[in-house]
Amino acid sequence: MGDKLGERLQARAEQPEEVPGLPTGWAKFDKATRGGQAGDLIIVNAESKTGKSVTLLNWATYQSVS
Repeated sequence: MGDKLGERLQARAEQPEEVPGLPTGWAKFDKATRGGQAGDLIIVNAESKTGKSVTLLNWATYQSVS
């Protein structure tokens, strides 16, 4: 879980976030969906070469660093 886990958990407990689920990094999307919740299926649909893969990579990176 990493170093200083207790400190990070304490800091989160003292300053709760608006998004109870996993945030994507897009504030409007997170506010509308309340972040990724257990059991959710988020489908990203768009035409070819419009940035779907980049969007999903950005979400994964944001969630892994948060």
